[in-house]
Amino acid sequence: MSKEINIENIDRNFKIETNIDEPDLRFYDVKEAPFELYGFCENFQRLPDDVANNEAVNDNVRNLYKMSAGGRVRFATDSPYIAIKAVMPKVSRSTKGTILGNCGFDLYIDSDDGCQSMFCRSFIPPMKVNETNGYESKVTFRTRTMRNYTINFPLYSEVAELYIGLSDSAKVTGGAKYRDILPIVYYGTSITQGACASRPGNTYLSMIARELNIDYKNIGFSDGGRGEKPLVDYFAKLPMSAFVCDYSTNVGPAGLRRTFLDFYKTFREAQPDVPYIMVGRPDTYRETPDFPSIKDMSENRAIMVETYNYAVANGDDLVYYIDGESLWSGPFSDSCTVDGVHPNDLGFAYMAEAVLATLKRIIRDGKLYRGNK
Repeated sequence: MSKEINIENIDRNFKIETNIDEPDLRFYDVKEAPFELYGFCENFQRLPDDVANNEAVNDNVRNLYKMSAGGRVRFATDSPYIAIKAVMPKVSRSTKGTILGNCGFDLYIDSDDGCQSMFCRSFIPPMKVNETNGYESKVTFRTRTMRNYTINFPLYSEVAELYIGLSDSAKVTGGAKYRDILPIVYYGTSITQGACASRPGNTYLSMIARELNIDYKNIGFSDGGRGEKPLVDYFAKLPMSAFVCDYSTNVGPAGLRRTFLDFYKTFREAQPDVPYIMVGRPDTYRETPDFPSIKDMSENRAIMVETYNYAVANGDDLVYYIDGESLWSGPFSDSCTVDGVHPNDLGFAYMAEAVLATLKRIIRDGKLYRGNK
């Protein structure tokens, strides 16, 4: 009679080292079924190597494209706990962002149809996560029942491997599905990447995805959104349902005038049916050493409006413009940033509301591009 062989007992390289104290713990590699990854092009990175390393692309893109902002994994299980073991070769710490936002993962429970996704808990990294090449964490539940989960990846760290730890007796299947629509693609700056959300699920991109149940790609880079040609050439070929162009914060008037109209023209020639949403810099009108002059902001706004008007005059009924001045105009608008520039969670919520209003209008009018998924 044949005996089942446990390969972990033969080759120690197959065994996942852990300090998590659960007698029935079994780890799964999220790169393998039934786990489903979203937001990545390959290897937990947001751009292909040849695009990010093109000599015409700025260094900040090269330094940040492997950071896992916007990445997610979905699955379902009835395990009484969920653990993670993350292998992270590069983590970022800053005085403005939280450790959890920069280096941590957070967990959501999804409805069966994916139309509701509610925050559950966070996998909080240790204070010295930058010295540990990753970390482990565990969330325990009071009741054992089958649930759909989404785990959001860190905003400012690289992830080489992620293992999910579950009870060995637990059922594990694929999670809730996003709507059968191509992803929304966001291109932009540190604000797009997620600085300084308190945790990964609190970026405006993530909030929109939960509201619409539509997949997305976060292609934002701190001080790296500058509209270079290799980037727009990449977007021109990338399947998507809508494109959000949010990079004006990283370039002054001269740089924006040099790139913004050409960026739009190149994209539109290749993707004539994809809604194109221009988002201006959120304005607080507070001049600080880190904040550009009101004159520069006004010039940038004028350049964006000129491009929008050009598009409309040439018959484009799939172009939209969201003025940055309107993004933080609600109650407590002076409380929307951590430094006068980067949004906190309140600032991101206001941004989500503004961009959502435009996306819902596009969906209502039947203009969201569906293409071939």
